[in-house]
Amino acid sequence: MKIKTVILRILLIPLPLILVLTGCKDSKGTVLVGTRDCEPPCWLDIMPGVTKSGDMIEILKKKEQAKEGFLTLLDGGIIRWQSLDGYNSYVYASENEVVTRIEVDLRSNSIKLDDLITIFGEPLILDIGKVEDGYFRSTVFYPNKGLAFVISGDEIDITTSDLKFLFNPDMAVLKGIFFSPMEDIFAMINLLYSSNAKPSVLLNIQNWTGYGIYYK
Repeated sequence: MKIKTVILRILLIPLPLILVLTGCKDSKGTVLVGTRDCEPPCWLDIMPGVTKSGDMIEILKKKEQAKEGFLTLLDGGIIRWQSLDGYNSYVYASENEVVTRIEVDLRSNSIKLDDLITIFGEPLILDIGKVEDGYFRSTVFYPNKGLAFVISGDEIDITTSDLKFLFNPDMAVLKGIFFSPMEDIFAMINLLYSSNAKPSVLLNIQNWTGYGIYYK
């Protein structure tokens, strides 16, 4: 009787929760879902907009001592964290010594656009970036979640005056950008992009309307 009761309780667990619990066992799930005490945009116990630079360095030093990765202090107050498999992530701080954004290399995690949408829902806006060697890059934004992700695709139509880009569930996720959640899109662009890049981003930014064709 007890065995039947336990089985019944397991079957009653909501499917999204099962997916989250399962995903947390691998690196993909850990990055996207985080932990109970540190969900994105928190990363490695560092919360953009909250964690002080000094505290962030101490956190990463302890993780380095625990042989979880390698810490390097770069020029301009930028911190590089190298994972054990050789991928780099970068932490940026403001003049008042608070972490402003974190750029996490996700190429080793085999994350797809569909994974992002399953966990975070559909993005609000996107920006189509450069085209190179038959691939294009785009950034999808979740401003109110403090998240942005650089993705890559290879389905491009250059036969018309306006380039066509096909967004599909299997697009690879290359990088995650974590920042303090905000509603102001212009404030987000100012935070995430250099002065030279801002005009192009503002010109090409468009609403996410689901999978399908976008123009540039």
